[in-house]
Amino acid sequence: MHPSMAPDPETRDRENSFYRLARGAVTDFESIASAEEMAAAGYTAAERRDGRGLAHRAKIDAKRALPLLSRAFEATIKHHSVAEVVEAAEALIESLETHLKYSVTRFLHPADALADLHGAMLEQDME
Repeated sequence: MHPSMAPDPETRDRENSFYRLARGAVTDFESIASAEEMAAAGYTAAERRDGRGLAHRAKIDAKRALPLLSRAFEATIKHHSVAEVVEAAEALIESLETHLKYSVTRFLHPADALADLHGAMLEQDME
């Protein structure tokens, strides 16, 4: 998916590249919850153990993706995109950081933050 509607082709390519990274990071994050549910719902010790292993692996993947996403934001979005896209990207990174560090539920969920970023990228050319 390529949501960026930036008028400049270079900015559009940078934003779409960042969005793909962001979507991957959110997918990794959502995999944590799925694996934890699998671990909790397992009927056998082996199923629960497998679920815990998958959750651990998903956490590692998500924590590895976050610094890459932050660096990509600094290099491609922060100084090149419109304010709404920059704000939505910052909110997404902050949401991922907060959820990975504290496992909170009262903060903007990363999937919602990704949807906000998607919307900001789509609407930027309409201004």
